[in-house]
Amino acid sequence: MTPEQALAQLSALVPEDAAPGRHELGVPAAALDTCARGWRQSLDLGTRLRLADALWQQRFAEARIAAAKLLTQARLDDDTAVWERVRTWLPVINRRDLADAVAAVGERRLIALPDRMDEVERWIAAPRGFTRRAAFLMTQPWARMTHPKPADIVIRERALEWAMRLRADPSREVRHAVQTWLARLKRHDPERAAAFVRGKPGE
Repeated sequence: MTPEQALAQLSALVPEDAAPGRHELGVPAAALDTCARGWRQSLDLGTRLRLADALWQQRFAEARIAAAKLLTQARLDDDTAVWERVRTWLPVINRRDLADAVAAVGERRLIALPDRMDEVERWIAAPRGFTRRAAFLMTQPWARMTHPKPADIVIRERALEWAMRLRADPSREVRHAVQTWLARLKRHDPERAAAFVRGKPGE
């Protein structure tokens, strides 16, 4: 598949009553997700990487979101190239839906190699709020764990340390990310979530 073919497919998903903007085609989120999932299932990783690179260069938000969704995959034999895209994309994220799409790529690579937390921590202090949002949301898998192992608890507590700093972040996008993260933690470990709200450290 060529980038031109991919853009044509995305454009075909725009409803007749949509009002495209200079940086938006007007593709509904659900349709975009379904389209990208089909590409992901039918194309090999090398092709997806090349297509993602090309789509990321487009001015339309949906193209960049599709680029991220192309690489949102749990199991990869070698995820170095995918992680490198995350590194490249994070500093230039400029909207919430794109931040969340890149975070979805990043969280799967972080689960695969938790040692990447050190790198994620540097992005937590990035100057751009959307970058901080995406970086923090990469740790969501640990908020969703009902029975975390000791090593997982260490990572979760580290993420909670970041949350303590970020919950007063000047960016509402970052504050919203913290609220979302804590809501997920509350469903799986209400006691720890309540302790965080009270300002108490983990056990």
